[in-house]
Amino acid sequence: MARQQIFFQFIPAAMITAAVSACVEGESGPAATEITERTDQASERPATTSTEAGADNSSAPQANGPLLRSAGYYRLEWQNDADLCAKALATLNKPYARGVHSTGTEDLNGRGYALRQVARMLGTDDNVNWSRSEATVGIEGSGVAEFDYFNDGINRLIVRMHGRLSGADVISLGIVETPGESPTLFSIGHAGANTENLSPQDNLHTKLTYSVVDVVRLEGEYYTLAAPLEDVDASERVYLVRWAEKDGRSAPRGVDDYYPTVACIYQPSDASQATSEQR
Repeated sequence: MARQQIFFQFIPAAMITAAVSACVEGESGPAATEITERTDQASERPATTSTEAGADNSSAPQANGPLLRSAGYYRLEWQNDADLCAKALATLNKPYARGVHSTGTEDLNGRGYALRQVARMLGTDDNVNWSRSEATVGIEGSGVAEFDYFNDGINRLIVRMHGRLSGADVISLGIVETPGESPTLFSIGHAGANTENLSPQDNLHTKLTYSVVDVVRLEGEYYTLAAPLEDVDASERVYLVRWAEKDGRSAPRGVDDYYPTVACIYQPSDASQATSEQR
């Protein structure tokens, strides 16, 4: 399976305690290194202006605000789909301020550095618009959207959760399979092990598990953007993950009929572009 059940416990600052175990097929070597208990230290970084949600509207004008990412910030490091990776790079390389991706002028100070990192590294004007609809899934601090996540013609209710994983501040995706029940958390940690001819990436399972994520819409199809937490991987790499159909499965397909793979890897074109304000 490429997903696991997650159980939530409400704690101060609308945080969510997520218990995650590796349960995707076949991974060995450095990427299979056991995830160890981590501390809370990184969440005490200084706050910068950021956002919580994306917007599925590339034509909407950007609002005035501090530039979170300059034009041409990323370069392609690795790909297995040249056309897709070029489209994603073009979207990521547009200058990004607060724009339609913003939830307004709310102060995110003290709410964890994951929210600031996801905006600075993954924010685009083509991201999904996550609504604050806690009542829909019963999870405080969540954002929800209904869209064709697997690009199979079926709209599903997807949840983006800001929570805690072994003490780390992470942002994860899940799906509501049965109304009224807790979401099932997607696991993208094994995406590297599921990808043929991937360039060497040390301990990629841990990096993708301890990460922030968002979903971008490219010409009508949806893909997951993931960035490892900055204290797990300081390279500022961004991974574009897509879901592939398992062999021998036929329509109508369910969530268990898909597994994650890495399609593209990006790096900053010039590390010096990341200013102290952005960090």
